[in-house]
Amino acid sequence: MASKTSLPDWIFLVSASCYPTKPSSTFLSHLETTFYDAYIGHELIDPNNITRPWHQTCCERYLNGENDPFNTLSPCFAGSQWFHANRRSIEYLINLHDRNPLLRQYYTNLEKQRGLIIPDESYIQTILANNYSLSLCQDNMHFVDWTGGGPTTLEQEHLDSIRSSNCLFARKFNTTRSASLLEELDRELGI
Repeated sequence: MASKTSLPDWIFLVSASCYPTKPSSTFLSHLETTFYDAYIGHELIDPNNITRPWHQTCCERYLNGENDPFNTLSPCFAGSQWFHANRRSIEYLINLHDRNPLLRQYYTNLEKQRGLIIPDESYIQTILANNYSLSLCQDNMHFVDWTGGGPTTLEQEHLDSIRSSNCLFARKFNTTRSASLLEELDRELGI
């Protein structure tokens, strides 16, 4: 993992399908005034408390009974892999990654044994959510339209919803289908 001495104040993990929705002044104000250490979706994954199909999917992906490293003091969490976190959170993440080869190896083995299991939707969430000294916000501040079952490609019709949200990013964009929406966002952001 990265050297702690070179860490910035905040790190944002976004995909190529994410796009900023607010001006840089809004980003800076948010980062300067927040009391949260990270904005990351993190839901407890407990086979005894499945409240929606996604929880069942996560149980199947990340829990494998006797061999998993999770317990009541250090349970499994999962959520969207897109997040932003401050230096304190990232330092903790790096330290635990370095100090806990069992957890790291567990996720590596799952990926090798089961194929694509999307470890980045659980590994980071599990590490951060199990540190009770960190203040985590469940909202990752990404606008996503899930009405189609998966992330819907955003188009011009989504503009008002994006504008009225507190989200710093939106996703998922396609350069062709989202062209007019991206042009409008660029105009609003002064890009």
